[in-house]
Amino acid sequence: MGITLAQLEIYSKIDYRVQLLKERLGVDSYEGFVKALYRDLDWCVEKVQNEKKYLQPDNNGEDRISAFIRNSLEGLMYYADAKFVAGGNTDLTIKSFNGQFQWIGEAKLVDSVNNSHIWGGFLQLAKRYTNGDETNGGILIYIFASDAKSLMRKYKEYTTTKKGYNFTYEDCKTRLAGGFYSTHKHHSSGLDFKTRHIPVILHYNPEK
Repeated sequence: MGITLAQLEIYSKIDYRVQLLKERLGVDSYEGFVKALYRDLDWCVEKVQNEKKYLQPDNNGEDRISAFIRNSLEGLMYYADAKFVAGGNTDLTIKSFNGQFQWIGEAKLVDSVNNSHIWGGFLQLAKRYTNGDETNGGILIYIFASDAKSLMRKYKEYTTTKKGYNFTYEDCKTRLAGGFYSTHKHHSSGLDFKTRHIPVILHYNPEK
């Protein structure tokens, strides 16, 4: 038996999960899509971090973790592809339930400070996979090193040395281990492009 919109509205007032579903399915603007996606992406990252014991590096690199996130997002009623071809192989391409809005993310795996490797992911995102018409994207940084916050701080400092971008920055209020946003003028569209740099804490080194 199905559920009517009126019933969904009633349930959304008594169960926050239904409220989130209602908001997710009903996005009618790009800004609303990004807001809902980032809330859901935070939930997926927390799920990944909780399973870090089983997601340690192997021959699949970051692909296995990206697939985990993709599957979780599909369960939340997004259309999600890993390694979707769009000027190359992106790690995550996520579309709203109504198919109107899209977000692209690139993933990089690091087990120590490796600023140039993460920066390479940013360049792929900003200069290969996006045209800047959709004004948000992200870098998922799978961190297997200890002290993720310090690693992210050094990476952010590294981005400030890059000429021609004139980045502005904003700290992320939910990914507290050094997550941040950067905004720059996209080389293709000329529009401001906001990148979310997302630390995913996967260090696992139990003493017993």
